[in-house]
Amino acid sequence: LLMQILEKKGGVYWILFFTSTLLILFLRPTALPFFGCLAIFFTWNLPLKWKVAGIIISLLLFGMIVGQVFTHAKGIHLGLSGYLHYFATMFEDGVIVRDRPSYQMVLEWLPGVHYWTNIQNFFMLFSARLVAFWLPLTPEFSFLHKTLNLIMLLPITLFGFYGMYHSSSLFTSSWKNRFVYFLASTIIVFWTFQALTEIDYDWRYRLPVLPFITLFAAFGFFHLILRKYAPFSSDPID
Repeated sequence: LLMQILEKKGGVYWILFFTSTLLILFLRPTALPFFGCLAIFFTWNLPLKWKVAGIIISLLLFGMIVGQVFTHAKGIHLGLSGYLHYFATMFEDGVIVRDRPSYQMVLEWLPGVHYWTNIQNFFMLFSARLVAFWLPLTPEFSFLHKTLNLIMLLPITLFGFYGMYHSSSLFTSSWKNRFVYFLASTIIVFWTFQALTEIDYDWRYRLPVLPFITLFAAFGFFHLILRKYAPFSSDPID
């Protein structure tokens, strides 16, 4: 639908787009990263200074929230409830992957004005979750499960990020490149969102980005392997 909108195919695609976007709201908290990607998509043509200002403000607000939430016992004093309270509790308990005891960190959260120590703890756990999101195996898996995951998921992930890196400025058309960046931002924003909230024990929350990373993996495989056996042009394509 976004491709058709970019080609200015007509209002019916806008109607279908907004309808499907509203339906995404039923995806509970996992709908948020998709809306974040759409924000990136539709602010693509804004001046660079506005984009930089938006990023700086977002980072400052994010840092303030982190400092406040994790200097209080599970966010109770802020009146946090529902998902936010749950996710704050997961961070305070050092959970990397939910219901996987082998993926848990022992962290000491300090009260009062010890913002720096708590922020360090936060980013240590956050970094571990970023890695855990793409893990192809875990000690609790059977040998067959580990083998199949290594054969299938590891190449897709490695080739996917390689293809994502080399797909910039792939097309001569600006709107096609814009769509490629939209696919990449969907992966990155969703990945970051899950690391900030919860990595589930069965890794089901990475399923929405697997089709996108697979597309980039196909291109990455072509770019890395086939160019050795066939002429490969680095010039943008139509």
